[in-house]
Amino acid sequence: MNVAVEELCQLQAKQDRVRNISVMAHVDHGKTTLSDHLIASNGLIHPKAVGEVRFLDHKEDEQLRGITMKSSSISLLYLPGAATSSKDPNEILSAERIEKGYLINLIDSPGHVDFCSEVSTAARLTDGCLVVVDAVEGVCIQTHAVLRQAWEEKVQPCLVINKMDRLVLELGVSPLEAFGRLRQIVTDVNMIVSAFESERFISEANAVLAHEDAKEAAMYADHDSDELEEDMEDMFDPCKGNVVFGSAYDGWAFRIQQFAEMYAAKQGASATALERGLWGDYFFQPKTKAVVKGKLGGGGKGKPMFVQFILEPIWNAYSVCAPGSDVAGVLGKIVKGRNLTRVDVTALKKSEPHKAVKTVLSAWLPLSEAILGMVVRHLPSPQDASEVRISKLMTFPPNQSSESGAEMEIVQRALKTSDSLPSAPLVIFISKMMAVPVSVLPRSPGDPIRADPNSDEFLAFGRVFSGIARAGMEVHVLSPAYDPTNPDAHRQVTTLGNLYLMMGRGLEKLQVVPAGNVFAVGGLGQFISKSATISSTPMCPPLAPMTFQSSAIVRVAVEPVMASQMHILESGLTKLGKADPFVEVEVLDSGEHVLGAAGEVHLDTCLKELRERFAKIELEVSEPLVAFRETVSDPQEAPDRGVERTERIIEAFTPTGLCGIRVRARPVMGKAASILDNNRDLLMAAIEGQAEKPTEIQEIGEQLKSVLADAPEQAVSQFERAWVLGPKQSGPNLLLAKDTRDGATSLFDAPLESVVHLDKKQRRSRPPKPPMGVTVQKQKPEEAETGEEEFEEEEKSTMSNFSIQIPKQEMDLEFRHPEAAVTLGFSAEMHDPFHDKIPPHMHRAADSIKSGICAGFQHATSAGPLCMEPMWGVAFEVEAKLFYPIRNGAEEETRLDLGEDVYGPFFGQVMTVVSMACRRALLESDPRLVEAMYLCEVSSASESLSGVYAVLSRRRSRILREEMREGSDLFTVLAYLPVEASFGLADELRKKTSGAASASLLLSHWERLQVDPFFVPITEEEREEFGEAVGTVVPNLARTLIDRVRKRKGLPVEEKVVESATKQRTRARKV
Repeated sequence: MNVAVEELCQLQAKQDRVRNISVMAHVDHGKTTLSDHLIASNGLIHPKAVGEVRFLDHKEDEQLRGITMKSSSISLLYLPGAATSSKDPNEILSAERIEKGYLINLIDSPGHVDFCSEVSTAARLTDGCLVVVDAVEGVCIQTHAVLRQAWEEKVQPCLVINKMDRLVLELGVSPLEAFGRLRQIVTDVNMIVSAFESERFISEANAVLAHEDAKEAAMYADHDSDELEEDMEDMFDPCKGNVVFGSAYDGWAFRIQQFAEMYAAKQGASATALERGLWGDYFFQPKTKAVVKGKLGGGGKGKPMFVQFILEPIWNAYSVCAPGSDVAGVLGKIVKGRNLTRVDVTALKKSEPHKAVKTVLSAWLPLSEAILGMVVRHLPSPQDASEVRISKLMTFPPNQSSESGAEMEIVQRALKTSDSLPSAPLVIFISKMMAVPVSVLPRSPGDPIRADPNSDEFLAFGRVFSGIARAGMEVHVLSPAYDPTNPDAHRQVTTLGNLYLMMGRGLEKLQVVPAGNVFAVGGLGQFISKSATISSTPMCPPLAPMTFQSSAIVRVAVEPVMASQMHILESGLTKLGKADPFVEVEVLDSGEHVLGAAGEVHLDTCLKELRERFAKIELEVSEPLVAFRETVSDPQEAPDRGVERTERIIEAFTPTGLCGIRVRARPVMGKAASILDNNRDLLMAAIEGQAEKPTEIQEIGEQLKSVLADAPEQAVSQFERAWVLGPKQSGPNLLLAKDTRDGATSLFDAPLESVVHLDKKQRRSRPPKPPMGVTVQKQKPEEAETGEEEFEEEEKSTMSNFSIQIPKQEMDLEFRHPEAAVTLGFSAEMHDPFHDKIPPHMHRAADSIKSGICAGFQHATSAGPLCMEPMWGVAFEVEAKLFYPIRNGAEEETRLDLGEDVYGPFFGQVMTVVSMACRRALLESDPRLVEAMYLCEVSSASESLSGVYAVLSRRRSRILREEMREGSDLFTVLAYLPVEASFGLADELRKKTSGAASASLLLSHWERLQVDPFFVPITEEEREEFGEAVGTVVPNLARTLIDRVRKRKGLPVEEKVVESATKQRTRARKV
């Protein structure tokens, strides 16, 4: 059926006949081939070229790699029944198409985990999605991820079980065995969605592992509990019509409703009654012609109706692929019985058997009819979906003035109804920017010719949520940080450029785009970096920013081969950052330009785009810069759990001696730190008082409490005393308020042997230096302190021979207000007693100390002492004392001399000391390195398992489980793999297994590396095992990783520069 663009444009105005859908799946599960079939139904692809053209994979590297890397959109016309009608679809009049047809805005998204950001951009613009699952491979890692994305964006999903031909031709399973496999896939997908709705899992990787555990437990559970089946309503149920079975490669698919209607017409029965019986343990009794419920595998001879009436006819058709089969005889019966007038029976005799099966099944059960029919019936229109989605995507500020409040009320009402009237306010969400070659853009008569046809123009890919978009309209570009109550910030005014209908590889110019449709618009390249909200009124809150499933964990430093081309590189990086919604571009303090990507494949793609498209220069690329974190050892996680470790306390003083600080570092439980790390944005908004949904913060607190339920009392106490989170006010590190529990001891009461001084000149038995300006007199030798001779000679300072003439008073500064604990729900709101015991004339000094401690904590946790990487999972206990002079037996009420004229602001003095003390406290508390971990899923044939295990063990992976896929010789291995060791995994697996294994990676969590970077062998056994090194520590894995990062950052490392000095001297000099 050939479709004109004018027909699609007319359907855009009929929102009840518009469906915005995206296709999501794990990599290589058949998304793009399925999309090709849907596109072929509109005559854009020849039926014989379906699956080979990959119409929506228009990039060269997409065609070479065979995977989708960028989400692409196309608009299709669906006319119900046209694919199965004996009438030629091209003979249908245009008026009938517009009256009865549906507009399908289809977005094909990538399945590779490295391009998950493209899935997010597609999900934001659509109301429904097709989740495609391979019938042989079943539910995989990325299946979990796309279901999570759909659930978070409130996108209604439908299930497509693809590649059923593989069950027949590759695995050779019987129809009954195939039914069990299909049933298990539907159950698995329902379990995943059920887990999301119950919010039991804190990360996607945990959900994958929990799903595997649930499947294993289900093997021993009673599946016949009728009460359980009645209580639990599954999201995906073939009886509801939201599940399609088929083969995109062979071009056929079906819903059980199609067979129910077919058999109902043949038997004179009710189609609705047959629908229920065609799925599940229902059997047909030929004698009584009744449908009864039985027990599969209970010893009966009957077959389930799904097997008998659906699978067996399809299996019978595929039986002609066996050698010696009567192709024309078997398939001719199907052609005659179903009255398939478009199939030439005589031509089947000359066709190759598999092609003949494809011809017959695609005519009998056309894929486009089954898929698009399900989309029209079970996925919502823009008007139906807006009410649910807008409440999730946009929050309107309360308590507005009458004028602004009324205008926002109009915007809210228009968004929730997807109002497409000309008077409705225009609201557009731009999910990403696309770099399009100028030569691809359609030109109207009279348009000027571009000077450089090889240049790129940035188009904004978005959707109209209300109103009507027209070229030349004046609009407001609102960033995600825009606040309607402050309309002067984060807002720009511009006009819309040309509007385009996206048709895969091509573009069609439009005049108007009504609400509920996706489109591309020009003229916004200089106003939008990645995503934005566009509105015709400034009284419109921005839509919530998109959430991505992973972070830019892989980074490289890039620089031009020729230094004179640095400005070209900077311009190219800016364009790349705009064209890719996920890539991160950063300039370090050292001047390095760092490019961050989601994974190895994503990184290769970005570098190729930079070299060949955006910068067009030769680049020098560093080794991958993998992110690490710094922490302290947790005895509960360490292998030697029973070993006691001495806790060190760091003591430090400000340069004037006015403030004394003591710091101790303790570990935060790994799971609790992960919860804080995974919810940074929500915590930041809550701490700043801008939380849009307080219930989400309460859920974070409940998750923490459940994790800490079985933890030691000290771990729970940390969160009850949490004062500040860091770094950046929302990280996984804690600054603790003073412990006020009964029996708690102050850090200043700790034994002297556990106190380490930050400065060697600040000795533990010596009082702090006097404030600036206080006179001191020389002390007589006989009045010297006891034990003075014990100090080293080089450490003696001038102050060691002086005594303070003016007596001093100590004052404890008690920080008892756990602000972060209140936010997380671990403590109730309370009065801050900080100023109650402090004289008024000391308030300024005390406030400087308080704010300086918080700032020093933030500064220290942002860059640790090991390799200047952020800290992770560390709790700092900080206590402070104020030492002030007393004259004439009374407290000095005059202003304290803080030494700011010499040492700068007192706040800065405290911040510097606290930052240094926190870093030293980490070094004195058994430091550890933290590395990011992937959840790795490897699929391999049985004969290649040895090679898989060899590759994984060499890369420090930790095997979690191994299981055989039912009905095949394929094994699935799940393992945790360090990100640092993941580079080149796919190539090495391909070489070691001769291409029989493939791996999928999903960013899982951060994990402490249980190796001491400063380990020194002491005992004879340790020396025999680890060896000895002269003048330095023994190199180990942690030390090697730390030194590698320090070298990259230009920090000093302990290594020998010259190995053999005598050999260096005897080398000949060549002049």
